Amino acid sequence: MNEIKADTEKIKQFSEDLRQFLSYVEEVNCFINGQLHLLHDKWKDSVYDRFKEEFDKNMKLLLEFSETAYEERQYLDKKVKELEEFLKK
Repeated sequence: MNEIKADTEKIKQFSEDLRQFLSYVEEVNCFINGQLHLLHDKWKDSVYDRFKEEFDKNMKLLLEFSETAYEERQYLDKKVKELEEFLKK
C-alpha cells in the first residue's frame, strides 16, 4: 500500500492564502483600471495608447493567471476532502 504524506491543514492553509491573494488581486485590478481610466482624461496621445495596449495585455495575463489559480484552488480543496475521507477509514 502506498504511504500518504500530506498535511491537510497545510494544504487548506495554502488554499486559503491563495483565495485571499486572488481576492486582493481582483480588488487591486479594479482600482488600477479605474485609475488608468482617470489618467486617460489627462493623457491623450499615442504614447498613452501604446502604454494602454501593453497594460491591457499584461492585465489579460494576470486575469488568466487568476482564473487558473482559482481552478487549482478548487482542485486542492477537492483533493483535501478526498484525502480526509480516506484517512478517516
